[in-house]
Amino acid sequence: NMNIYYSKNNKNIGFDRNILKCYDECKTDYIWILSDDDKVIGNSISKIIEQLDKADVICLNDLSNKSNGLQSEDINISLKNENQRWEAISKFVWISRFVAKKIKIQKESFENYVGTGLMHLAILNNLFLSKDNCKFTITNYPVLINQPHCVFSHNFTNVFVNKFYDFCMLPESKFSKDLALKVARANIPFVVNGLLAHKVGSKVFKYDFKFFYLLQKMMKYKCNFGLILKFLIIYL
Repeated sequence: NMNIYYSKNNKNIGFDRNILKCYDECKTDYIWILSDDDKVIGNSISKIIEQLDKADVICLNDLSNKSNGLQSEDINISLKNENQRWEAISKFVWISRFVAKKIKIQKESFENYVGTGLMHLAILNNLFLSKDNCKFTITNYPVLINQPHCVFSHNFTNVFVNKFYDFCMLPESKFSKDLALKVARANIPFVVNGLLAHKVGSKVFKYDFKFFYLLQKMMKYKCNFGLILKFLIIYL
């Protein structure tokens, strides 16, 4: 009895539309989208199945977490507590980490997220907004092994700063501009610190830093003066 259904696109439809297609073609109560560079550990699937009826969202940890057992928490995802909602969503930037109860997700305005590269976060945010409380379970035992085929072949600032900001600013996301700025600022220090390594030949960043581009982004997201000064010193 085969439980595998295979679907191939006739043309490249991009990351976000692929996530939507997985969502649309999933016929079960739960959905788990796996990335191509992640590996499931041992009997993890059976452990996950044991938790399905106990949670709306399961956050899967990777091999770096050595502890055992589960940590469960009831998260109040009311619109008034946007910081807690973003904190929960941000755990799932690594796409393979979530198993979600599909029947709780209301598919509304997902089309507006096409191009963000964060469609999986849009689906989770929708779930968190669909009810007053969300049963949120985090596995403390390792479930996944991340096997990346590259480090950063993309522009880190664009993906993890600009797009995070744009995601939060979409009306459907229901976040304030203050939180969007806070989210964007969170990863700017990584870029600034990475600049020093880049200048001495590190392969962590495989793209060129552009002085005025990064300076403009730090001004846009209202970074503190100390970070801007550090950037100027390192760059010059």
